[in-house]
Amino acid sequence: MFGRFLGGEPPGIEVLPSPRIWNYRNKVHLRVRDFGDGPTWAYHRPGRRDEFVPVESCALLADRLNRLLAELPAALGKTKMGTIEELIARDSSRESRSVAALVVKGRREADGLAEALRGIDPATAGIVIHTRDRAVPGGIRARGRSYLREAAGGAVLAAGPLSFFQVNLPLLEEVIKAVRGFVRERKVNRLADLYSGVGVFGIALAGEVEEVLAVESGRSNFSFLKRNAALNRTGNLTARRGRSERLIGDVLAAEADLLLLDPPRAGVREELIAAVAEKPPPAIVYISCNPSTLLRDLKRLSPRYQIAKILLPDFFPHTPHIEACCFLKRG
Repeated sequence: MFGRFLGGEPPGIEVLPSPRIWNYRNKVHLRVRDFGDGPTWAYHRPGRRDEFVPVESCALLADRLNRLLAELPAALGKTKMGTIEELIARDSSRESRSVAALVVKGRREADGLAEALRGIDPATAGIVIHTRDRAVPGGIRARGRSYLREAAGGAVLAAGPLSFFQVNLPLLEEVIKAVRGFVRERKVNRLADLYSGVGVFGIALAGEVEEVLAVESGRSNFSFLKRNAALNRTGNLTARRGRSERLIGDVLAAEADLLLLDPPRAGVREELIAAVAEKPPPAIVYISCNPSTLLRDLKRLSPRYQIAKILLPDFFPHTPHIEACCFLKRG
């Protein structure tokens, strides 16, 4: 597929199977809907954004998340359960606990729900309530902590339920290992980690290079990025808040040896591609969750870069979703 689309020889492709094919997801995002027997957890019907199906449990979720799905409705009852619009929850294998964000309409619903949650065991889950109208910036912490710590690539990383963080941790370890090998092979001194999230790759790889420049636009993600750099004593990491497309000039001026791109599904914007094409760094690692935008961006980069290898990590067993990790070297 890659070779045919880009008009060249197919690169070396390696599939990375998931170490776990059940109970691997450390995050869940559900809505609340009433199907005639009271409010319950719900998820989109496959292929539809306007239709939902009820959810009691999921074989792909970590066991603690499934327990949370059962415990919350039992503790709240139908009336309070009906005030919830969304649930976003994350689990930590390092801490053996979970944390949840509940989204409600406004402050009145949040206050009532917070009181009902007083009886939830904080050792089981930290719970934060967010309002749709953003009346309470940062949310109301009802029980326990509002974040978790997880280990990845030799680093300890704090993240909240809304943070950008890979959902399949065992396979993430394998991808970090592969990127670390490429960094060593290329003898990288300066690494630019764009779309950095909470800093997973930049912090995990900081010990391999002299300097890391991490760029993240999201306020909450950036806060965790700075916290995680301090937590891991990553003194050679500089964090910049802003859109990668707006800061790419500064990144290229710093003469990074390697760009690590981990963009959202929409891929990399044209202005960033144009800037890279004008002053191409020696190497790029592009991690993508959307094959169509990945192929579009690889074609844009192809006049300046060759694909050294491609990894296809199976981050989402039993689903149609795939990710790719492309290693590019300047041609």
